[in-house]
Amino acid sequence: MFFGLRRGGNTYYALNVTNPSQPSLAWQIKSEGVFSQLGETWSKLTLAKLRYKKDGSTLFDNVLVFGGGYDNRLDDEGLALSNNMPSNIKGNGVYIVNAKTGDLIWSYSGGDLKHSVPSSIRVLDIDRNGSIDRLYFGDTGGNIWRADLNIDDTDDDASLHDVTQDARIHKFAQLGGNGANARKFFYEPDIAVFNHSGKSRLIISIGSGYRSHPSNSAIKDRFYVLNDENFFEAPSQTPSPLTEYHLVDSGSLNGEAFLPSRKGWFMRLSNGTGEKALASPLIFNNKVMFTTFTKVSPVPSTNACLSAVDNQTRAYVLDLLTASATADIDGDGNINSNDESVAISSNEILGTPQLVFNKPSNCTKEGCDHFVDVRVGDLSTALIDKNTKNGGTNLGEQLPKVYWISP
Repeated sequence: MFFGLRRGGNTYYALNVTNPSQPSLAWQIKSEGVFSQLGETWSKLTLAKLRYKKDGSTLFDNVLVFGGGYDNRLDDEGLALSNNMPSNIKGNGVYIVNAKTGDLIWSYSGGDLKHSVPSSIRVLDIDRNGSIDRLYFGDTGGNIWRADLNIDDTDDDASLHDVTQDARIHKFAQLGGNGANARKFFYEPDIAVFNHSGKSRLIISIGSGYRSHPSNSAIKDRFYVLNDENFFEAPSQTPSPLTEYHLVDSGSLNGEAFLPSRKGWFMRLSNGTGEKALASPLIFNNKVMFTTFTKVSPVPSTNACLSAVDNQTRAYVLDLLTASATADIDGDGNINSNDESVAISSNEILGTPQLVFNKPSNCTKEGCDHFVDVRVGDLSTALIDKNTKNGGTNLGEQLPKVYWISP
């Protein structure tokens, strides 16, 4: 069992719970030595498999990937708006450790990475050889980073699988700034890989939001969808980071796909005041879904013991390529701009929309219906289910049939 402390400190712990009645400490990582840049341990540990070289031998181990954490000096809204972190910032790093021992395998900190990384890290195995080789993550300066762990794994020279020599990291997008543009990424992006117009695509989605101050309205937050053109391999030369100049405003797409002429799109979060994304998005079945938190005009509470409600949560369901409404989420029988998002609740911060796989039904020798719902928060009804116009997903119609012969 692996966990950090979030606001409670700057340490990660691993517990051996093989015998649940007698747990024991396996290891701990403190903000010292090779981990001296660790901030408050907000980043959830991502478990993965990595093939790497150590002392001349190639190992294939369970590993943990995590961000450097949060520097609590960012609680100061003045500092956060200036986006000018001090030179002794904490949390500006990314780490990979052995899951069994906690020993460091690879890390990157400092350099151009000048902001904290409180989010989890999105890991990918691009070449599908069982070992992760790509990382994506954001930072509190509004930047998105890409790390290639084995740029030399296409040959068999001495550095094959040597992560310490072959890893490369670069700033993929620069979407922050000062004042109203001091956007921050506190949560990991979601990734989609698919074919479009005869070409393989890797699309990154992420929303910005100042998690330390959910009611902040000075920063104008965005939701982004970005195309990584260097899908399979690390670019031969480090590309310049994407900026909003390379992207199209979602309101200008008019139902047309941003590919191949644009590098991505962004949506201005403007429902209410200070609307922001405070969770990771979800990409599924050509849709991107995410939740937001916003301030609204106070309305009387139905509970006499509570003051007026002045905040609201929303859930968005958008076409990944056109940024337009794609499902009848308000249930009125039509799909229009009102179906881009729907109000969900108040007095809470919602997490990532979740997929719920229902029990297969109507099974015949030709197959079964297998519907997938999308649920948000603790709502008793689904955001999207089999009855949602142009939204419900029946995997029984999409996945290839599997047959077997009983001996």
